[in-house]
Amino acid sequence: MAVLLAGLAIGCGSSESGDDDSGPITIGAAVALTGINEPYDKPPLEAMQLAADELNAKGGIDGRKVEFIVRDMRSETNQAARAANAVIDEGADLLLLPCDPDLAAPGASVGQDRGILSFSLCQASTRVGPQSIGEYVFTPSQAVYLEGYVMAEWASMAKKWKNAYVIRDKSFTYTIDACTGFLNRWKSLGGNVIDTADVHNEDSSIASTITDIKETNPEFVYICSQTPGEATWLRQIRAAGVNQPILSDMAIDGTYWLKSVPNLSDFYYPAAASIFGDDPDPRVNEFVAKIKSETGAPPDTSYSLFGPALLDLYKTAVEEAGTTDSSKLVETLEKFKKVKTIVGDTTYTKEAHIALDRPMRIMQIQNGKISFLQMWQIRQPPTLEG
Repeated sequence: MAVLLAGLAIGCGSSESGDDDSGPITIGAAVALTGINEPYDKPPLEAMQLAADELNAKGGIDGRKVEFIVRDMRSETNQAARAANAVIDEGADLLLLPCDPDLAAPGASVGQDRGILSFSLCQASTRVGPQSIGEYVFTPSQAVYLEGYVMAEWASMAKKWKNAYVIRDKSFTYTIDACTGFLNRWKSLGGNVIDTADVHNEDSSIASTITDIKETNPEFVYICSQTPGEATWLRQIRAAGVNQPILSDMAIDGTYWLKSVPNLSDFYYPAAASIFGDDPDPRVNEFVAKIKSETGAPPDTSYSLFGPALLDLYKTAVEEAGTTDSSKLVETLEKFKKVKTIVGDTTYTKEAHIALDRPMRIMQIQNGKISFLQMWQIRQPPTLEG
């Protein structure tokens, strides 16, 4: 879908205040098209552009076509503010930011200072929002704490398990938060943590952890991590004869890593949507088919769907507010109650500019194949602190 990025990289837009409600709506993306964050930023941006093409064919947003300005911040923190200022200077009504909270924060601060509404494409940290930066900063994602809560509730309520072994990857804010959410909810439900092993993503071997799992014999293992480390550990765990169910977080979504763990089974994780043609929402399946038709391949992960979800949210806010003025859009967004998007209902408040109670899909891997298992509506949402 690189043609979409290139074809929509230049556009004209409104004034900095976002109060010119004539002409096209310009979305300025100051995101990572290269570097370590490219696999997270590029897919939702491309999917958002594809959704915008469909929207424009139907008349756009409130009768206005949507255009994009795209600037590569190269996955470099010191380029984030520069790229954000560039797209705002070129007329962006809405500022798009990277999925990584550390890479999103500098651009979010620029948007806040200049009074422009900003959305990360998919960052899940509650640390990037109104408390830390300001009221102009939002994300279409669910909080990473929610991912941990969902898996804790499912393990306790659906599977009736009592004893967990936790492998915590301390390399990333995301993975630490996923474990915080899981542990907080698991313990509140009366679940027992037999042991917790702290690891780092670059660890090539977790032999001592595997020995500990064998000795303690938990009912299941919860891993908060991401590739490439997690895939390496999963191969080691199963090769060592540890066959207990393994639960994880959404960062493991997708098939790109599965060949490194042949015939993996009894593995479960939460996702925003199923990209495998079996999602319970027909719109998801239709859009995934559209991506495949346009590009020749389905999306790598369900993170792609946050792009169209973001457009859903922005369209609803603009049409309800009757303007692209950022301050008025913030007021409208903060009143959202279960607004429908392609990844599920979204609620925002003055304090939470991130979804805390959105239902998630439980995905399963059996014999090396990923499929949708069930929807899970959280019984007790996390707080902004976990």
